Amino acid sequence: MKLGLVGTAVVASLAVGAPAILVGACASGDSASAVVKIDAGASNGTTGTKAGGGTGDTDAGESGGDGASDAASAADSALPSAHTTGNTLMVNGKARTYDITVPLDCSAAKKLPIVFMLHGDGGRGSDLYGAGFPIEDAAAAAGDEAIFVYPDGHDDNTNQNGSAWNIYDDPGVFPYTSADPSGNEDVDYFDAMVTTFGALACGDASRVFVTGVSNGGYMTNQLARWRSGTVKAGAPQSGGPPSGATDSDYPTAPYCVGTTGAVPMLIVHGSADTVVDPSLGQQAASYWDMANGCAQAASDCSATTNDLVVPPVTPTTAVSPSPCMTSTGCTAGEPVILCFIQGMGHQIWSSAPTAIWSLFGSIP
Repeated sequence: MKLGLVGTAVVASLAVGAPAILVGACASGDSASAVVKIDAGASNGTTGTKAGGGTGDTDAGESGGDGASDAASAADSALPSAHTTGNTLMVNGKARTYDITVPLDCSAAKKLPIVFMLHGDGGRGSDLYGAGFPIEDAAAAAGDEAIFVYPDGHDDNTNQNGSAWNIYDDPGVFPYTSADPSGNEDVDYFDAMVTTFGALACGDASRVFVTGVSNGGYMTNQLARWRSGTVKAGAPQSGGPPSGATDSDYPTAPYCVGTTGAVPMLIVHGSADTVVDPSLGQQAASYWDMANGCAQAASDCSATTNDLVVPPVTPTTAVSPSPCMTSTGCTAGEPVILCFIQGMGHQIWSSAPTAIWSLFGSIP
């Protein structure tokens, strides 16, 4: 079971392969408005401009598998930006696909965070664009801009694009064999995207944020653990905690999975989730309490092989929006926020975009 983004400006390729998104000022550093277009040789890339009209899928989760249900849409108030689909990036000899939104005024004059949106099992990045998960609108409402990336996972059966995220350290291998995800194609893909989009004139690879739903929520936690030096903050939704490896990844009693670095986290989970047990969202909060040095960090864990076992915790200090709670005593600037939604199933919380951007937008 899988646990469950033409003119005269100089253009440079954002990605390798076809179709490739080409950006003018974004790639060249020109302070003029960026020119975004699709390579003339592309067969399935499309470009759209967001400047006030609503757009995007209405399905809030995956197209299959452990898909999430519809979320309430928000008014499209995004600042002028170009959204392109069907882009490719060659990673380990394989063409990986993604959609991306880049502000039209992308330039070296303003460095922008890079936000990765990870779909659930059986879905595609496009599931989380527009009304499906209006985080771009939440950022715009706060007066912020960012580069939003909607990548596609791999297919477990055919090794093609658009199915799931590999949350294991080795390609689909269980039990795990090490704490380092060497050989994990999706981690290699993430690393390549950070390098590629960080090279944009307006890209800021020092501010990388990740959010995901279901299987994408699991992957958000895993990437934050495996790449704690890269991920500036994470927001897993309806997903499970970071997983460990064999005994070497549970260094000493009390046998909690080893932490790799503090990362600010906002965790969203429904109390009525029948796909990913609610306790797993609470266990994710437990892990990050340990990693972030919070006062509620678990004092004892069970000695269990190949899984994170910590007492589920619920932070106790209320923060906005309700019913989100934050842990106390965490390392400065490294909060752990748990939004445990009573009665909600395996779906996207309607207030999640605003809550998540409140965290992401607060981090310099």
